[in-house]
Amino acid sequence: MVNLEHPDRENRELYRPLILRYGSAVVSIGLATWARLLLDPVLGNNLPYITLLFAVLVTAWYGGLWPALLAVFLGIFSADYFLALPRGSFGLNGMVQYIELALYVGVRGGIAALGGDRKSVV
Repeated sequence: MVNLEHPDRENRELYRPLILRYGSAVVSIGLATWARLLLDPVLGNNLPYITLLFAVLVTAWYGGLWPALLAVFLGIFSADYFLALPRGSFGLNGMVQYIELALYVGVRGGIAALGGDRKSVV
């Protein structure tokens, strides 16, 4: 018999509605983008993806693998449009932006995979 008051770790995702799990990706990326824009006076145009790390971590912890991968995907477009130069348009300019994007996808994709699949380790 399943105890609904205290679900075990491996079944925790089954009890969270999909809208909350995937919604955490959208909300966390939105908040991380906003936080990065607030840091503009300090960081300038450097490190456009830095705050998105925390968004992917939170989404992987709360929502699991697939919502975390959605957060990585949304973060690509959010950072490209709002944070990377030229702002307000899609498209990367220069080798540095392509390298930053590749590092973002590699590192955040790994975080999503490890954090989202944490239940198999426990």
